[in-house]
Amino acid sequence: MPGTRKVGILGGMGPAAGADFLRLFVGACEARLRASGSPVSDQAFPEHWLAQLPVPDRTLALLEDGPSPVEGMTSGIEGLRSHGVASIAIACNTAHAWHAKLQRSHPDVELLHIVEETAKYLAAQRIEAVCLLATQGTYSLGFYQAALAERGIDCHLPTEPERESRSCAVSAMA
Repeated sequence: MPGTRKVGILGGMGPAAGADFLRLFVGACEARLRASGSPVSDQAFPEHWLAQLPVPDRTLALLEDGPSPVEGMTSGIEGLRSHGVASIAIACNTAHAWHAKLQRSHPDVELLHIVEETAKYLAAQRIEAVCLLATQGTYSLGFYQAALAERGIDCHLPTEPERESRSCAVSAMA
């Protein structure tokens, strides 16, 4: 995808979240290349950078007044900007509680909003209902529920006991 913007992934929030997001990104790029009839070679992919750095727990910051993750996320964004990155995906749902603040402090970079992008995609696919598996912090924000409802998509949430048990996550992955 020569001529495309440099993109970045802000990871470090969940030990594998950034790496998993990178794997999904590369897969999506490959699918797009194939769909366009372009050759799939390493030179065809857009330049992309992963900033994988420790960031304080977002749920703890939201629900228990723990340390703010903003400084760590800002450091990652500034590191990505130093490489000429124009668009950044944040590989953590709960971190989007600070999206607006981060976007205001970095107006020269497009910070993709995971909730809005997900809701737009699901609506375009004509999905009518989803089940949300997330952290307690993400549930407390309610932003998935609102964005999906805005598009007429039912958002089903696990019950409180299911959220606290590992069986909910295990059954969802099976």
